[in-house]
Amino acid sequence: MHLLQRVLFVCSGNFYRSRFAEAVFNHEARLSGLGWTAFSRGIRPHLTEGNLSPQAEAALVALGITIEDTPGPPTRLEAEDLMAASLVIGVHRAEHETPLVEKFGAWVGRVQYWDVPDVHELPASEALPRLGGKVAAIVRSLAEVPVSLAGPRAAYAGEF
Repeated sequence: MHLLQRVLFVCSGNFYRSRFAEAVFNHEARLSGLGWTAFSRGIRPHLTEGNLSPQAEAALVALGITIEDTPGPPTRLEAEDLMAASLVIGVHRAEHETPLVEKFGAWVGRVQYWDVPDVHELPASEALPRLGGKVAAIVRSLAEVPVSLAGPRAAYAGEF
């Protein structure tokens, strides 16, 4: 039996950026037949209200992506999530690296970081297209990785 590989997107609240990235990845991976799926978690999801940010939901609808590609409420990141992922991406190094190192120090060097700030620093009209482009690049890159190199908890070292 072939198990799907998983990418984990991490942000602050698991309400906006990571949920958008998860939905776009799952949609694109399904369309391309990629044997990967995404899930997302937040460092501090207790600070959010609601299930999904209105900006992320509107952007997904505009792209023809359903919110079923990012199911569930905002969820706190736990060690088990990191262990279940083949690839871990923190969506904004300046925000996420320090809390990840403090709580999950063993994962230093195993998390890739992007530079997609939260909505108070970069408007959704700029942040979400940037995030979508990075997700599309991952899907393309993972499609080129031989299955034998993409084993469980493989640390894919590509830069996106």
